[in-house]
Amino acid sequence: MARRVALAILAVAVLLSVAPASVAQAGIEISLSKDFPGCVLVKHPGEQYGKVKAIIQKGEERYTYDIRLSDDPECLPLQMGNGVYTVRLMRNISGTRYREIARKTVRVENVDERQLFLASVQNVAWKDSEDLQKLAAELTASCETDAEKVEKIYEWVLENIDYDYEKARTVEAGYLPDLDQILHDKKGICYDYAALFGGLLRSVGIPAKLVTGYVGVQRVYHAWNEVWEGDTWQRYDVTRAVMGGRKVPDSATKYEVRYVF
Repeated sequence: MARRVALAILAVAVLLSVAPASVAQAGIEISLSKDFPGCVLVKHPGEQYGKVKAIIQKGEERYTYDIRLSDDPECLPLQMGNGVYTVRLMRNISGTRYREIARKTVRVENVDERQLFLASVQNVAWKDSEDLQKLAAELTASCETDAEKVEKIYEWVLENIDYDYEKARTVEAGYLPDLDQILHDKKGICYDYAALFGGLLRSVGIPAKLVTGYVGVQRVYHAWNEVWEGDTWQRYDVTRAVMGGRKVPDSATKYEVRYVF
């Protein structure tokens, strides 16, 4: 079970073997987001092209994403700090071989990290869900502080979303949380909990990270959140809480961060 969930989450950052680059083609776009500072929009229309990935790199650090073939762009975070990023679109040519079809260099300057983690991005796509936005607004309507909002949303997720053991056994690599589907099914895996909790918080203006990495001495691959509270990031692991653990994990539990969204 844990291995399947790990593969599903890790698929976002698979390293690729890369064939020589070709020229960019019509309809493909790479541009900075105007709505969400510190994010890039990537668009690749044409279902006939099969698999397409985006590689975002800054220095030696990189993130890799599966890209939907659509006229609607994907919003991806530039979360590796200020500086120069290279964004490449890669099209599958056979097996694990990909060819570069577009490349753009972008510079990120003076982006507030808290602002970045309000964005509606590929795996926390809260702006795509009217139901989520409505729910978050209703839950927090009477709240006077951000702390109250976090508590209201946390309690709702804890009480209303069950852990989906069957999904954990069968989830496939490349899985992305669908927030509307999670709300409809009222169940999910750790990736779903982190995406839903993060999306609900972001939609009401509370910065929240979706974090993936390893947990515990057995180094189980997992997803959790970090929420901006006061003047620091506070870890929340809703999945562990649903299973009887602490809302805010104690310091004895080892969390090893690998990717942040």
